Amino acid sequence: VHGENILFLCGDVMTLISLEDLSKDIEELSAFKDKATRPNVIRLLSLELEKKQKQFATLKAAEDQKAEYERKKREYEAQPKSASFQTISDYAWDQSSTKLSVFLNISGADELPESAFSLKVTAETIEFTVMGLRGANYRFRVPKTAYPVDPAKSSFKVKANRIVLSIGKGDQSHWLQLNYKKEQKELAEGDPTANLMNMMRDMYNDGDDETRRMIGKAWTEAQQKQLKGETD
Repeated sequence: VHGENILFLCGDVMTLISLEDLSKDIEELSAFKDKATRPNVIRLLSLELEKKQKQFATLKAAEDQKAEYERKKREYEAQPKSASFQTISDYAWDQSSTKLSVFLNISGADELPESAFSLKVTAETIEFTVMGLRGANYRFRVPKTAYPVDPAKSSFKVKANRIVLSIGKGDQSHWLQLNYKKEQKELAEGDPTANLMNMMRDMYNDGDDETRRMIGKAWTEAQQKQLKGETD
């Protein structure tokens, strides 16, 4: 589609037709058909009229689709953008031998243009963001995956109230969880203080913005007490 025109194949010739031209053709063919008296002429006019009506419907649907996309784009671009994100916590996932399917439940996702979505995948991280959905930004993040993933085989699809991430597996391992987690035995053999710090770090990496603020505040207060020589 280009502007209000569309290309139709007429015989062996590509013809540029506008909605206005089609509307006039339909009007004139209808007038000719109403005045025709011979059956063969009426039949030929009916066939041509039906063809024009189908072309009009096709072009009208394409124009409506384009207008709806432009409307969504204008609304999205008019919304103020901020750098803060709300964590997408309502999700489910499944797997096959070659990929992970992550289902993110986001009401109104299909209202946004494609430019509002971003999927970033590395060999061991997944991050999907939604910008400007009804004035808010959303993010789904796996800071370290349980097993390697394949960025080249990863994609997403936007559906009504749901986004489906298709993440290629780096190998055919069977996943028990999305996030990498240290085994409890491995933790028990380590230094208790280091284990606590690692646990806090995992909570920080996996947490939403509010969780990160709380952990960051706790770390800052602990460091300030240590500098002042205070002990609990």
